[in-house]
Amino acid sequence: MSTDSLTRALVRRFTDVGEGGVEDSLSQFRDFVGSFEDLLGPLDVAASGISAASPLIGVIGENFFDEEVLQGVVKSEGYLRDIYNIGVAITLDEIQRRAVNFECTRELAEKVHALAKKNGEKCYFGTLNYDGLVYASNIETSWIDKCDLAHGRREVEGVVVEGARPACGWLLREVGDFPEDRDFIFLELHGSIAWLKCPGCSKVVRFPASELRDIDYWIGLCNRLSLWQPQVILTSKYEKLNRMRVDPFSLAYNEFIRGVARSNSLLVAGYGFGDIGINEIIADALRFETQVLISTIESGPSDWDIFQSLGVGEGGLRRYLDICRCGLPGALSCEHWDRWRDAVVSWR
Repeated sequence: MSTDSLTRALVRRFTDVGEGGVEDSLSQFRDFVGSFEDLLGPLDVAASGISAASPLIGVIGENFFDEEVLQGVVKSEGYLRDIYNIGVAITLDEIQRRAVNFECTRELAEKVHALAKKNGEKCYFGTLNYDGLVYASNIETSWIDKCDLAHGRREVEGVVVEGARPACGWLLREVGDFPEDRDFIFLELHGSIAWLKCPGCSKVVRFPASELRDIDYWIGLCNRLSLWQPQVILTSKYEKLNRMRVDPFSLAYNEFIRGVARSNSLLVAGYGFGDIGINEIIADALRFETQVLISTIESGPSDWDIFQSLGVGEGGLRRYLDICRCGLPGALSCEHWDRWRDAVVSWR
């Protein structure tokens, strides 16, 4: 699943939504050029900006704006948010339809977990994938030694899609009380297509992705048949960092930082270096002399782009950084892997 193909699908489905109200505007995206985040990010930021400015506009409005303009501001916020929500629903539906190949992720997770387990230490596995590839391939099929933000939490049930049977899930943790006997901590740093916020409250529930597929949740969301909102960070590059620092994403983010800070080694796979917060975590790891292996492909970010994103100059910290362009699973058997593996010996 590539960003380009996902963006094309989003634009196509935007223009096919229909006619009337918001739907009329969606047809204007047919000539859009950019990534799906370039499309959805500005919509989210614009709606949030209007929402944040509304109280101030209301205070000064009588002196500077007529009533029609004030009403237009309120409508604009709802209008932009509605378009954004439709875009998120379509994007997540496309992702869950295409997320079918889990083998590389499975092999990566198992090999890294085995190394940590051999040394009697924990493995922190952070992912930016909304579709929870590791869930489907590794965790949901075998909970032995593994844990995420919902494992062991209270089970809840709710009607997620109007007219569908109830779905069962688990409340997300709000503190890092992971079971002591779990040595594989899975952290979804940008949320998940399976994280849904309860209507009318602040609680977030993690449902099995398979159960949401069975009740056609994402189709229901596209058709406005669900009030359960997905909890994912799908916004502009600069807004992502702010979102990662607030609930329900902050716990995963902070736990990942803690795990990296204590580790002698960090493996980064399939990452494009477009997230400021993640770049900062990797850069901090290098400053603490953590051995970092970056697994990418020939068409991935150039060495120069990686160095620039991490703020790494000539010499110095570069001796702790290896870049492998074999992709997965090739990176798991190259000379860079051997060097990185040798660093997995202890936690600080």
